[in-house]
Amino acid sequence: LAPAIAIVIIYSSMQRALLDVQTERAKNLSQSTAVAFDKEVEMVVNIGDYVSTDTDLQEYTKKIVGKSTVQKFFGAYVMANDYPNYSLINDFVKSVYILSENADYVICIPQVIPNSRVGLSTLDLFQNTKDYQDMIDILGSWGKKELIYEEWEDGTKSFYIKKLFDFGNQEGQRGYVVIEMEQKQIKMMLKNMLGTDNGTTMLVDEKGKILCSYEKMPS
Repeated sequence: LAPAIAIVIIYSSMQRALLDVQTERAKNLSQSTAVAFDKEVEMVVNIGDYVSTDTDLQEYTKKIVGKSTVQKFFGAYVMANDYPNYSLINDFVKSVYILSENADYVICIPQVIPNSRVGLSTLDLFQNTKDYQDMIDILGSWGKKELIYEEWEDGTKSFYIKKLFDFGNQEGQRGYVVIEMEQKQIKMMLKNMLGTDNGTTMLVDEKGKILCSYEKMPS
C-alpha cells in the first residue's frame, strides 16, 4: 500500500562485539514496523473508501442542488454527524474532510465550517492555501496516489489519504475525501521501535528523503 516508504533504524552506540546483533535486530524491527505502518495506512484508506462511496454522501450531493445556503448547511450538519468521529476511534486519523467542488461549506467530520476566509482559517488543511478553490486545485495536482506526503510553505509536513468522489455533473456532486493522518502517532510508532535504546528512526521515501523521524540521544 505504501511501497515507496521504508523505515530505517540507527542505534547511536554499537559496540563492535554487538554490531551484528544490533544490525539484525534493527533489520527485524524495521520490517515488523513497516508491516504495522502499512496496516495502519490500509485502515485509514478503508475509511476514505467508505466515506467517498457512502450512499449518504451521494444522496446529500443530490439533495443540495438548487437549495438555499441554510438548507445546504442543515443537510451537511446532519450527514457529518451521522459518521463516527474517526479521530476518536483511530489514533492515526487527525481529521476527515469532505470537500465538494464549489461548496458553501467544508465538512470536517463532525463539524461543518463555512467556506469563508475566517472559516477556513480554523482548519489545518487550509493553513497554506489562498482559498477553497486553491485547495481543490492542489488535490487535483496530487494525481491518483492515495498516500500523499506534503511539505507546506510554512514548514509543516503532513501525510494525507485522498479519495475522489464523483456522483454526477451537477454542482457539488464531485469532490474529495481527504484524511489527514496524525503526525504525533507516526512519531510514537517510530519512538516505540527504539524502546530503551538511543538512536534515530526514520520514515524515508524511495529517494532516501526523510519524511518523518524520531531521535533519542544519551542524556
